[in-house]
Amino acid sequence: MSQEIQGQLRKQDSCCNPISPLLKDASGLRGREELTKEDYIAAHCGAEYRPKESNAQLEHVVGEFLRLQVHHLQETLAQMEAPFASSGGTRRQSFLKPAVTERQWSSWNDAFDMMTPSAGSTGRVTLKELAFQHEMCPATCEYLCKAVGSGGQQELGFTKEEFLQKMLEVSGQRVRKEFLVLGRLCKM
Repeated sequence: MSQEIQGQLRKQDSCCNPISPLLKDASGLRGREELTKEDYIAAHCGAEYRPKESNAQLEHVVGEFLRLQVHHLQETLAQMEAPFASSGGTRRQSFLKPAVTERQWSSWNDAFDMMTPSAGSTGRVTLKELAFQHEMCPATCEYLCKAVGSGGQQELGFTKEEFLQKMLEVSGQRVRKEFLVLGRLCKM
């Protein structure tokens, strides 16, 4: 009797849900037996509602920024706690910073350009523009705008120069003289 009920449920399910047979059909799963996230999204979401493919280079630079920011904050905290530490040995930080590599510098510039396809006229990316692109989650966009941008603007955001300066700061590097444009980090 339970097999009969299961058969009726399968028949009813395939009648009411036109996508259900696609999910159960092995050819719909591209020869695999398990349903993946991509298969599920392809079956349930129209092309216009599917998540946007992420940009690997932008993800790398933003991820690098977040990792460097955490490391920078940890070092700052360690320096603040050092006078109260029981151990007598304190490590002095070198005031000489290594120069940023050309590859890294161009990667940072390219990442900013990817964040701001429409900011060419203003030279500033806002939280609204950054979140609207759907390249990063809104919480990451907000954190990035707060961490990089200066607090003087009424709307959260940052310029290319602020972004590059913050990347240099958190990475503990200095800009090379040949990367400067008229004594600035970027064109204004």
